[in-house]
This record gives sequence, C-alpha cells and structure tokens, in this order.
Amino acid sequence: MLRAICERNTRDELGWRLHVAHLNHGLRGAEADADAAFVRTVSRHLGVACTVGRARLKLSKRGVEERARLARYRFLERVARRVGAATVVVAHQADDQAETVLHHVLRGSGLRGVGGMRPVRSLRRDGEIRLVRPMLRMRRADVRAYLSARGQAFRDDRTNDDESLTRNRIRKRVLPLLEAEVGRNARQALTRLAEAARWTQDFVEEASERALTDVTRDCGARRAELDAAAFARLPMIIRVDIIWAVLRRLGGPLGRIRFEHLRDAAGLAAATRNGKRLELPGRIVVCRTRQTISFERTMRGAELMHSND
Repeated sequence: MLRAICERNTRDELGWRLHVAHLNHGLRGAEADADAAFVRTVSRHLGVACTVGRARLKLSKRGVEERARLARYRFLERVARRVGAATVVVAHQADDQAETVLHHVLRGSGLRGVGGMRPVRSLRRDGEIRLVRPMLRMRRADVRAYLSARGQAFRDDRTNDDESLTRNRIRKRVLPLLEAEVGRNARQALTRLAEAARWTQDFVEEASERALTDVTRDCGARRAELDAAAFARLPMIIRVDIIWAVLRRLGGPLGRIRFEHLRDAAGLAAATRNGKRLELPGRIVVCRTRQTISFERTMRGAELMHSND
C-alpha cells in the first residue's frame, strides 16, 4: 500500500504529505523488532517520515487480538493528531474482508457485522479523522504480485499461522474448504455480501435515527427510557438498530453485544408482563413496564462506593 500511494503521489503530483506509523505490539520479541526496523528502512528508502511505537500488551490468548487492535488504533490516532493528518490509511484487502465477514456470521452477528469493514469511516466514533481502506477489493495474491514486480521485499507475521486463533482457522482451513467444495468465488461472494449488507445497514440507520427521536422519553449517561407503545409499532429491524444506538449512548461494550442480545431486547416491545427484565453484557439491565422500556447501566461495587463518597 505504501509503495502504491507513493507512486501515485509522485505520478499524479498530488502533493500528499505522507507519514508512516507502525506499532510494535510487544508480543513477538525479536521478530517484531525486525518488522519495525524493516518499516523504518522502507520508509527511509521512499523518503517518507516514520513513527514507530511500542505497546506493552500481556501475552495471553484471551482477547489478545482485540486488545492489540485497540492499542493500534489509539496509536494511529495519536500519530495522526501529532502530525496534523486528516486521514489514516490501512492496508486491509479483500481476503481480510472475506475472513471478517465469515467470522462475524459464525459469531452470530447481525446485519452490521455481516457488513464487515467499511472502506471509509471515522477513526474514532464521530471523530474528525477518517480511516480509509483503499485495498478492500484487491486480493492478497494481487498484492504479492505487485510487490514481486517491483522487487519489493515484505514481512510475514508468524502469528497469522497460529491456528489456535479462530480467525486464522477461518483463513487457513474454512475458506480453502469452501473454495474447494463450493466454488473458487467464495471469497468474492462474501465481499459482495458485505457490500450489500452495508447498503442495507446505512438505510436502516437513517430510518432508526429518525425513529429514535420519536420514541425516546429520556436518555442520560446511565439510563434511557423508550415509549413502549411507540417502540412496538416499529419494524423489528428498526427496533434492533435503536437498541444498538441506545447501548452505544450508554457506553455499553458493543464488541460483546451479539445479535440475540439485540433481538431479545427489541422483543420486549411485545411483552405482556410488566417488570420483565433482561441483563446484557456490560451490566446493562433492560426492563419492560406498562409504558416504557428502560435501559440502565448498573455500577460495580467500587464504582458505587466512589459515588457514595
């Protein structure tokens, strides 16, 4: 990606001011140090400024990928702000997208998850820095062919071969099996599905944003109330998206929210018994009363003691 951007910047005289940012997650020892040195060398050869950072993540299987991803994007945002960049560009490609979509399908994600990675989004929710993925329609084999044609070396991350990680098993076992048994276009079909899902999700979000204003009675930092009767009249897909929006406003752990959580919470609109409750990840309690559906983010014991102080 860096080579292609530099070539276009020079060829088309675009005047882009480029800055490379690379985070060593601190998980692979000398191999990761060699990756960082490689990035510095390539950047210097291309005449591009480079910032290399280092995270201190604990080496454990549980949640390490998500923790690494969060650390990486926080680092990218810090560097972007420091150098005055309005756009951060990352090199996810079509194979990454297919793996992401299938992973989300198997985890039970709804429409939003099936949409996979967006080509353009805000780096931080509602932030001013854009995150752009220009290579989402380009296959991994095409990337390697491009580098080979230019005599450009590259590095491989050996953790991509660790089949104890679900995503790697999808990449190395599931997708090849699908292509062998169903058809060679399995990855392209998944990326097309993601694109259609994003179009649909965009439409749903616009409709649910308008509906949320009409059905909301109250929304604070820890509690929200919806008008139960008005909420019940909405199509199920709009109700599900409104639940997502409410959980986001309350600071819920969206990465742990599954489709069944949203479906069950939206289904409270049809409940005939007052006081019916659901408990969602992140200590969020959803309760149906005669007139409202309420959401409350409860506090841990330590938080409660602090608030009492």
